[in-house]
Amino acid sequence: MASVQRTVRKVFTYHYFIVGISLLMLASCSTKKNSFVNRNYHNLTARYNGYFNAKESVKEGVAGLEKGHIDDYSVVLDVYPDGSQEVAQAFFPQMDRAIKKCSQVIQRHSMDIKKIEHCNWIDDSFLLMGEAQFYKQEFATALETFDYVAKRYDKNEIKHDARLWLVRTYAELGRFDDGLLILDMIKNDKDFPKKLKGEYETVYADFFLKQKDYINGAIHLQKAISLTRKRKRRVRLMFILAQIYQKDGEYKKAGRLFEQVVKLNPPYEMAFNAKINHARALGADGGKASASAKANIRKQLDKMLRDDKNIEYFDQIHYTLAQMSLSEGKTDEALQHLENSVRSSTGNPKQKGLSYLLMADVHFDLRDYPEAQAYYDSSVTQLPAEYERYQEALNKKNSLTGLVRNLNVIMVEDSLQRIAKMGDSERDAFIEDLIREAIREEEEKQIEEEERARRSRELITQNSAQKNANTNPGSIGGWYFYNPTTLASGLAEFKTRWGDRPMEDNWRRSNKNTFGGFSEEEEADSLEASKTRDLKVKNIRDKQAYLKNIPITEEAMAQSESRLIEAYYQLAIIYKERLDDQDEAISTFKELMKRYPNNKYRAPVSYFLYLLLSEKGLDADASEYKNILLSEFPESEYAQLISNPNYVQEKKMEQAEAVKLYEQSFQAFKEKKYQVVLDNYQMADSLHKGGAYAPKFALLNALAIGNTRGTDSVFVAALEEVSTQYAYDDAGSRAAEILEAMKTARTAESEKDTTAVIKETTDSLGSYEVNMDEVHYFVMVVPSGKESIDKLKTELSDFNAKFHGLEKFTISAMILDPARQLIMVKGFENGNKAKGYYLNVNRQFEPLTEGSLQGAPAFVISAANFIRFYQQKDVEGYQAFFKQKFPL
Repeated sequence: MASVQRTVRKVFTYHYFIVGISLLMLASCSTKKNSFVNRNYHNLTARYNGYFNAKESVKEGVAGLEKGHIDDYSVVLDVYPDGSQEVAQAFFPQMDRAIKKCSQVIQRHSMDIKKIEHCNWIDDSFLLMGEAQFYKQEFATALETFDYVAKRYDKNEIKHDARLWLVRTYAELGRFDDGLLILDMIKNDKDFPKKLKGEYETVYADFFLKQKDYINGAIHLQKAISLTRKRKRRVRLMFILAQIYQKDGEYKKAGRLFEQVVKLNPPYEMAFNAKINHARALGADGGKASASAKANIRKQLDKMLRDDKNIEYFDQIHYTLAQMSLSEGKTDEALQHLENSVRSSTGNPKQKGLSYLLMADVHFDLRDYPEAQAYYDSSVTQLPAEYERYQEALNKKNSLTGLVRNLNVIMVEDSLQRIAKMGDSERDAFIEDLIREAIREEEEKQIEEEERARRSRELITQNSAQKNANTNPGSIGGWYFYNPTTLASGLAEFKTRWGDRPMEDNWRRSNKNTFGGFSEEEEADSLEASKTRDLKVKNIRDKQAYLKNIPITEEAMAQSESRLIEAYYQLAIIYKERLDDQDEAISTFKELMKRYPNNKYRAPVSYFLYLLLSEKGLDADASEYKNILLSEFPESEYAQLISNPNYVQEKKMEQAEAVKLYEQSFQAFKEKKYQVVLDNYQMADSLHKGGAYAPKFALLNALAIGNTRGTDSVFVAALEEVSTQYAYDDAGSRAAEILEAMKTARTAESEKDTTAVIKETTDSLGSYEVNMDEVHYFVMVVPSGKESIDKLKTELSDFNAKFHGLEKFTISAMILDPARQLIMVKGFENGNKAKGYYLNVNRQFEPLTEGSLQGAPAFVISAANFIRFYQQKDVEGYQAFFKQKFPL
């Protein structure tokens, strides 16, 4: 009986315990009552259920970002290796998961009672949410979150973390004035915790380096290094500081720091670059470095070249040796190292571009302009467009391209004239020698092509074998594109190997437009070259083909001399204006005047020679050309410039009057006061004839005629006059476009009158406008078919759930025409967010990357532009606009 009673008591005790726990849990669910039990329950659950999982998710994502981040050691490294936008997109799922968990913690466990938060993990959850948003590069959203934490929890220590994150976010957004205010606030905060001093100095350094303010950046890097205990972060900061010293010419400081970096045993790539940069600093130090120190560095670099472990870095080693050779005045040795650098560079296009660029600079300094042009041309095909010297290299390449073209014209025309002056038998013998040489070259070229084809077949076979090995069904890790870490590092490796390529067809070709025809630039060059002749012919065995290019007749010889005059003049202008080589400009202008004294450029050439020789203090020589202008061309602008000291000022005043009159005319045109436009044109033609605004006045006048005499052929005649007379100007090009559009419109709709056609034409020329602040859509153009459309919408919905789970996107379909439909994704508040989505879809949405929709039109479009696009059904036209205005 006693045992039964004990059992009953145990049962009742157990039930009481269960009921007590249940009541406790029910009570703990309340977030409005500040009790000991409630606080402990919500603190415990918030920390170990939601916040912990969110923190781990962010850690996983950050680790992936850092692993996927590729450092470009040719520039000052980023303080924080957060990865590019492409890499960040691969870790959206981790960051979205963290944001979701933090949101749940805040919603379920916040105990905000009388404006006091009693759950200790709410502020941490807000901060962590902001961090996840930051790593997603959603900086505007992150800014709001950090700002909320800093202001809402201004009595808590977490405000200091939030302020540091605010500074980083402002820096990413380029809002440096706002960031500086926060930094000053932190600086004056006596309660700022000592444990965050290192992070504060690091953030400060990053803030300045993002503005290219290396002096202030270096000051804070020094402090950050002394306060940073984590070895990985400390080594990175030391390397960056050494780079800044090297950039500022403090080579000894840089060398010492690079040595320290190597001793701290960093990752191999950083250690290698520290050694390389140490060598460059020593070489750049000129006479300050001892001969023994330089010899020791050379010995180390030569040793590195003998180590196959460094084979992928041979290009950088040779580049460094070239820099050292140049600093010692050993130009030939430097060029040999640069050739070796280019030859050994297989996976680093930027380094190959840098080697080409240095070769170009060397040849440019030697005034070997044809060689320099070739190397500048090669450099811009390898260097990324954001490289600091890219535009300079491109400009020099373009300038030298014109120079080389004119040099070739002179060489070819001189050769052809020399052949023309030969006797018949001598000319025949010369041409037969040319034919024999051409046949020999063709045979050698054929042998080379066969050998190249053989090597290509061998490479394909090797790659195929390697591919089969890599796709072993038993391999661990799943498919490559399902793994965000391998995907991120793969994206980074692609950029390292091929550079930052735009999303376009034939990206692997150095000049995409050459596929199937000329590039725009080559086409321009070919048109120019068609005005000249060449010693090369299509049929190398046809003697008559050679003879037809030789200027034997008087007319042909006159044309040849005209080409020579043009080439000499353009060549001298390039020397003078683009290359700033005044000696070559003087020499070329004088050669033109010597060979062709009465050439059509006699007046401007005399003026330029007068200026150039005067600048060199050769007044006697300069006066010769001054006299030519004053005696032969007294009414010319050149003579006026010499004889009238106020001529330039008077021209400026006249130009200002022309501008004012044009602005009045343009305003009148917008207000449909066409007679005012016509009257002002007559006034401008009288007062400012031949001025810089003459083409604009003429086009506006023609458009006014079109609006007042819409059915009259006078309008077409006015446009034709503008397009012909001012073909060199934008106004002439615009007139030609309008004429072509009118012709097309008349063919399609012959019933329309001219005024309506022109209105449509002028509207369509500028129908799309860029407004990145407007709401945007993502659009795909796909074939019609209900089953395929529904399937695609489902796949896109799944994709959004995985990579953009926190966004409120809507997916819809609408008919474009009987054969095509539009799949639209809406929910982007601005163009940049839509652009980021577009990039993600094009890289990771399987139907577009390798499925049935591969190559289907896809783009981002603003709400206003979509209305125009849908009315015109203008897929091709908008795609052209999209590629031009949305660089990706």
